[in-house]
Amino acid sequence: MAHIVIMGAGIGGMPAAYEMRELLEKEHSITVVNSTDYFQFVPSNPWIAVGWREREQITVPIAPYLERKGIKFIPKAVTAIDATANRLTLDGGDTLDYDYLVITTGPKLSFNEVPGAGPATSGGGGFTHSICSVDHAQEFFADYKKFLENPGPVVIGAMPGASCFGPAYSSPSSWTPTCASANCATRCQSPTSPASPTLATWDWAGWGTASPCWNPKCAAAT
Repeated sequence: MAHIVIMGAGIGGMPAAYEMRELLEKEHSITVVNSTDYFQFVPSNPWIAVGWREREQITVPIAPYLERKGIKFIPKAVTAIDATANRLTLDGGDTLDYDYLVITTGPKLSFNEVPGAGPATSGGGGFTHSICSVDHAQEFFADYKKFLENPGPVVIGAMPGASCFGPAYSSPSSWTPTCASANCATRCQSPTSPASPTLATWDWAGWGTASPCWNPKCAAAT
């Protein structure tokens, strides 16, 4: 009998657990370990950031969905991996032995690589926002509502060495209507490609030369 441990219960870890449970015989056990007790649908974070979704709409508790499939769940962060002994050390000092380990944790945010970057609540410098987690997206939305009262230029991008650029490209399309509804006379700048530091503008027509205003009425008058 084998014990399979899956580190991470995100978009990779949850399907991996379900598929392994379906494929393996019942005598093999599966345990999922995650630093939080909830699953978050990360692709919806940009919508949280502009108020199109609430936290409760993109998060679900992990335990009941795994346990009804016969999968064990431990809501603790892993602090060390002893590959030689096939053992994990969990937050608080508990250990967990395994026969096979599947790592699906995704990237670890490293705001300290760029001084000043990242939310201060997550150890960053506090000079930029992030929507990499639902908590970050909620923090951004709180400040975004203040921004709409006195709008100005917005720069959207990814730091050097970043592994995911999707939010940098999708965010302007959700910000455009929310900003326009607040009569914001501004534009958003985003990177043209992951490998290029060049910035391009986004407006109602898409990428290219933007009008100085996101409001359709304003754009039509320029």
